[in-house]
Amino acid sequence: MQINSIKLSNFRNYESLEFNPGPGINYLHGQNGQGKTNILEAIYYCSSLRSHRTSKDVEMIRSGSDYFYIDMIFSKDGKESQIQIVKKNQEKKAVKIDGLSARKSADVIGRINTVLFSPEDLKIVKGAPADRRKFMDFLLCQISPKYYSDLQIYSNLLDHRNSILKEVKNRPSMGQLLEDIEIQMADYASGIVSKRIEFTKRINDICLVKSHDLSGGEEQMKFIYCPDIAINENISIDGIKETILNKFRDSRRIDIIKEMTHKGIQRDDWDIMTQNGSLKAYGSQGQQRTAVLTLKLAEIDIFEQVKGEAPIILLDDVMSELDGSRRLAIGKVVDSNQTFFTGTDKSFFEMVSDKVNYYHISKGKLVDTECSCT
Repeated sequence: MQINSIKLSNFRNYESLEFNPGPGINYLHGQNGQGKTNILEAIYYCSSLRSHRTSKDVEMIRSGSDYFYIDMIFSKDGKESQIQIVKKNQEKKAVKIDGLSARKSADVIGRINTVLFSPEDLKIVKGAPADRRKFMDFLLCQISPKYYSDLQIYSNLLDHRNSILKEVKNRPSMGQLLEDIEIQMADYASGIVSKRIEFTKRINDICLVKSHDLSGGEEQMKFIYCPDIAINENISIDGIKETILNKFRDSRRIDIIKEMTHKGIQRDDWDIMTQNGSLKAYGSQGQQRTAVLTLKLAEIDIFEQVKGEAPIILLDDVMSELDGSRRLAIGKVVDSNQTFFTGTDKSFFEMVSDKVNYYHISKGKLVDTECSCT
């Protein structure tokens, strides 16, 4: 997979940009606040239809404009494709793939696979359960269109159930509707949980090896699934469905009182542990950074295993925070993949590789290009 060209109009601080990255390492350098991260954000947005920095698309519209536009050409499986995204102030974003309008997000998610390394990634270890679900869900959504579809439908059914819970006390006749929705929720949830179990095992197997290597043999990290509804991982998907449905039924009385669904896959979590315990509770910052790096490297391996192609790798100003062994681990991966780095110090890559494309970014403009590999 490779990005061949990116055009931006009124995106963040870019009035206009045409960028033709190289196939290997692309290093965007310049002072802070010049727009380097904005290019990575645009790439990530094309793969996920969301920003990793904001939940509000309008915040990406350049000040003084009422829209932004992204046009990206990429190659996948030897075939070139185009994605175009327009977002106007108060309108829904419009997305086209190869000139045809995308009717739903599922038409886009998974076409461009990315793995993003950013300073915010520490939330995966230190943050709330939602941060770990976000990590797992985005990986699985890129790999499995069905997972993405099931997740969306489950979310809609959850909203519907919550709305009924607010009314059923005064309208007991809605009890049967609640039962019907719960059956549907359990059906979709069972598929989601099954995928989470499968890929947690895959990630865990990779993490055990990579964490051992990154720590010089001192640590082995485990990535452990902690479903909100206790599930026996060895039961069938029908068994998972039955377990979840029974929990919905058992929880219905208290849910009606609280007017919300308090049990379900929307509350699932993962624990990240070493032999010394949970890294969220006991890990040093160095251990937590190693855990994040391990998970991200595992992501890359998963894409290569499942999709047979390396993802686009995005590293947003993270190299300066890593020591030599961790930089070396990233170096081994990016050597054969298209990668985008941002940073302030051009000399860093001059010391470690002569196969780098350099792009100097200043005040929302690409002011200088120096391509060492084509």
